[in-house]
Amino acid sequence: MSAPQRILVVDDESDIVRTLQFRLQAAGFEVVTATNGTEALARISEQPVDLILSDFMMPEMNGIELTRTIKANPRFSDTKVMLFSANSDPEFRQRAKELGAIDYLPKTLGAVGLLDKIRAQIEGEHRHSGAAVAVAASRMREMASLARSLSDMLHLARSSGPLSEPALFALNSAQRVADDMTKIAEGEEAQ
Repeated sequence: MSAPQRILVVDDESDIVRTLQFRLQAAGFEVVTATNGTEALARISEQPVDLILSDFMMPEMNGIELTRTIKANPRFSDTKVMLFSANSDPEFRQRAKELGAIDYLPKTLGAVGLLDKIRAQIEGEHRHSGAAVAVAASRMREMASLARSLSDMLHLARSSGPLSEPALFALNSAQRVADDMTKIAEGEEAQ
C-alpha cells in the first residue's frame, strides 16, 4: 500500500470503535469514525473512504439503511461497505449483500478476523505476490505497535508501586514476550 487506505468505522458502541480504530491504525490504515449512519454520511461527504465497516444495528440510521443510502447515491455508490453484527443469522447476511454490502461479518470473528477480511477487500480478491508482501509487512508493523503498547503497559504496572513476587514474575514474563515480538517484527530471530 503506497498511501494509507482510509476506513470509516461506524458503531454506536464506543469500546468497539476504539478497539477497531487502534487495531486498524496499528495495521497501517487511516481511520475515521462515526457513531451512526447519519454521522457516517456526513464523514464520507467531507472526505472519501476506501471502505466502510459498519455495525448492523444502530440508532438513528442502522447499517442496512446506511448501505442502501450509499449505494443509491452515484457519488458514493462505488464505496465498499462491510457490515458486522452480534447477530449471525444468515438472513441478515443475505439482506446485506442484496443491498450492496460486500460482506456481513459476525462480531465474534474478532479483531484479527476482521482485519483479514478488510485487507482482502481493500487489496482485492486476487492478491499477487507484491500484495502478499505488503500484507506481511502490515502485520509486522501491527505486531511492533502491539509490542510497544504492551511494553508501555508493563512499564506503567511496574511503576504503580510495590509488587508481589508472583506479579513481578508475570510482568517480567510478559516483558520477555513483548521483547520477542519486537525482535520478530524487526526481522530478528527471537531468542
